[in-house]
Amino acid sequence: MRALRSVFTRFAEDSRTAPDLGAVHCLLGILLKRGRVPPASRAEKEKGPDTVLERQLSTLMFDPGCAYGLRESMNHLHRTATLARDRLSVDAWRTLQRLRSESGWRRRRAGLLSGRLEIGDVLDLLSDAIRTMAAFSGMEMENMTRNHAWRFVNMGRRLKRALDTTLLLRRLLARGDPEENASLSLLLELADSFMTYRSRYMATPALAPVFDLLLLDEINPRSVGFQIAALAGHIDLLPRDHDVPVRGEDQRIVLALLTELRLADIATLCQTNKDQKRPALNQLLGRVHRELPHLSEVIASTYFAHAEQRRAPDVLRHQPVT
Repeated sequence: MRALRSVFTRFAEDSRTAPDLGAVHCLLGILLKRGRVPPASRAEKEKGPDTVLERQLSTLMFDPGCAYGLRESMNHLHRTATLARDRLSVDAWRTLQRLRSESGWRRRRAGLLSGRLEIGDVLDLLSDAIRTMAAFSGMEMENMTRNHAWRFVNMGRRLKRALDTTLLLRRLLARGDPEENASLSLLLELADSFMTYRSRYMATPALAPVFDLLLLDEINPRSVGFQIAALAGHIDLLPRDHDVPVRGEDQRIVLALLTELRLADIATLCQTNKDQKRPALNQLLGRVHRELPHLSEVIASTYFAHAEQRRAPDVLRHQPVT
């Protein structure tokens, strides 16, 4: 939702001369690739780029069959919430129902496809949806019992946020001069961290402090470092066999990631080679982006697999003192 709102906001302006046009097209490319939106046909190209863009954005927002699209994501959210209905308060359930309001989304889709929907209406729709999601998140944080169910919900949020932020940092900052193409401002907007940046640095966005704030800072709730540290804390509190005196695989993965982030040097991450690429940054973000899905799979297989629990080798178990 935030990504789509940023795209619509910038195309509502004079996008032909906007300084961050390259960054916006990169962001849109990420959304289109994840959503598997079909490329423009020859007929669409002949009608002009505006026709192509309208169809692509309409698909991302309103097509229920678009993978990773907004409607498809909301349908999955509603399905999952239905399965966990007994864990949600009445107000939380009503909030989700409001978010999924079928009639409103269908009316707006029909308006966009017929050319009657203004960009301002789309921005209002996205802003309302973001506020509704924030309300639901607040209810979960304030009202849900801090048991293992809440812990897994929170781990899912941390995993997804870390993956998304890592992908954006890698695509927008791993090469070129992001201070010139306004990628830094776009990233701060997507991470909802503009206010934090301004209060801390009191300067225009620069590469090194943005790395510090969005990648390494463990007290910024939107940074990758915060997500990994939170995951480490949750994982350490999960039930496990205390007779095995070694860390579990999930603990080893998250500890390795957290250690690598804490040892990262910002100056090294900012350095570019002759091709204007940042190899140290790309290597770090690539490792994080590979290991997080692996961590998710390990957690799922350990705590949700309906199979006989594996026993640790006897050599790892404490031997009784004789």
